[in-house]
Amino acid sequence: MARSAKKGPGRPAKKVKDYQNGSAVNGYEVNVDGNGEGHNSKSFEPDSQELRDFIDLVADEELAIANIMEAASKKCEGPRGAIKAAKKVLVESGYEAQALTTIMRKERMKRKLEHVADKLNEDQIIPYRAMERALGDYADTPLGKAALATANA
Repeated sequence: MARSAKKGPGRPAKKVKDYQNGSAVNGYEVNVDGNGEGHNSKSFEPDSQELRDFIDLVADEELAIANIMEAASKKCEGPRGAIKAAKKVLVESGYEAQALTTIMRKERMKRKLEHVADKLNEDQIIPYRAMERALGDYADTPLGKAALATANA
């Protein structure tokens, strides 16, 4: 049976072969018998209680996140419904739906872009303003705004 094994991050996979004794070509070791003694084994014996506690904690926190997300989703039903209804009225009066959605997305991005510098502290805002001045009118173009947004990220 052939198996693919990676030599390291970003390196191409190399084919290795499983042997009955668990060893493989080029020094790779392949776990054949399932006893945890493979090329990634570190003679580690996990603490079952610690592991169970971790799994329980993760499950509890994921449930809490799901509950928060569900509550937030319910709170957003009203505003989302209002947007949907207003959009429906425009579409029924002749506006093309996909074009309208694209305009909505573009305007949403503009609003976010207007406030991109709001999170800068006092030490960061001075060089930010200097960069804006250095860019001049370029800062008002879409490409210039993108450059400024990247510089502030």
